[in-house]
Amino acid sequence: MPSIRKRGKELESAILEAAFEIFQTSGYQEMTFQNVAKKAKTSRTVLYRQYETQMNLLHAMAHYRLTQVFGEHTLLELIEDHGSLRSDLLAMLKIYQRFLIAIGPELFSAVLIEISRNQDALKEIGLHAQEGNEQIMKKIHGFAEKRGEIAGDLTVFQMQLPFSIMRYEYLIQGGNLTESYLNLLVDEMLLPIYLNNKGASC
Repeated sequence: MPSIRKRGKELESAILEAAFEIFQTSGYQEMTFQNVAKKAKTSRTVLYRQYETQMNLLHAMAHYRLTQVFGEHTLLELIEDHGSLRSDLLAMLKIYQRFLIAIGPELFSAVLIEISRNQDALKEIGLHAQEGNEQIMKKIHGFAEKRGEIAGDLTVFQMQLPFSIMRYEYLIQGGNLTESYLNLLVDEMLLPIYLNNKGASC
């Protein structure tokens, strides 16, 4: 009996699951379109039509992993008022930690390597990430401002700081960021900066 050809979301899931399994078990070098197509029981033509490049496939894998954890929610939608700036920052870091864990240090590193080879993609993805981070921090800032905890706008550097530190530490430590580390990051770095913020322009 001939097999039924996968289409649409079913085909996309089969491709991305196959790619991720190869990535995990054999490494990025073995995640070729030929190997992925064979494992997903489809053709290389289908893969090239949907993803065109290895970088596009990696980006799709990362997005797929995130939807498995967060569904269709954006990180911004998950940010809520927890009653204090400290609690808001800690909750945000835990959400971002889930974001990083969902992708994994190996896949995250592979994505960074690929986009570093394409300056246009690097600039586009960098701007998109920066805008998303700023929206999250502006939302948290708004909560704190209403409570009278903070005065003055945050600079771009201040808004990017928690995400930059988390990404760096996550990659350096191979994904091992403890709750104790997150508390130290909030108490010894982020809170002193934000509570003493003078609203300097950047």
